[in-house]
Amino acid sequence: MNRLALALLILSAVFYGVFMVVRVDGEDRGWSAWVEVADHLSSGDWQTEEARSHDNLLMGGFVVTSFLAVGGPLLFPLARRSRACWWVMMTLASCATVTTGLLLYFTIVDEYPAGLWWLGAALFAHLGGLVCVRGTRKELPA
Repeated sequence: MNRLALALLILSAVFYGVFMVVRVDGEDRGWSAWVEVADHLSSGDWQTEEARSHDNLLMGGFVVTSFLAVGGPLLFPLARRSRACWWVMMTLASCATVTTGLLLYFTIVDEYPAGLWWLGAALFAHLGGLVCVRGTRKELPA
């Protein structure tokens, strides 16, 4: 089960890497989302009362998703040994997956960009990998 978990976590990182290089919208690639996040945070617009919470939620979710997808394979040994770490990762992954799914479901668009499906696949692969993680066996003293 742990091999499947590690394979899914690595697959999540690969899907996220594909998302970074494919076209997301028009001529923009996935990595351009980081430019938008940096511009939004450096402008200070996110601190005003007129800031749209929808944009802040999307950008926060994107940052968490990015760290989960890239850091998942690296944090696998820690998640395997520590249930507290596993729960933190599972909570973040579940929240990111559910909120992204709900935003996609309630956003009325004729057709989603192809890059967005890669990001969704990365989220679901990461969540599936965390579900498959099994802890180490503890030897009981005889």
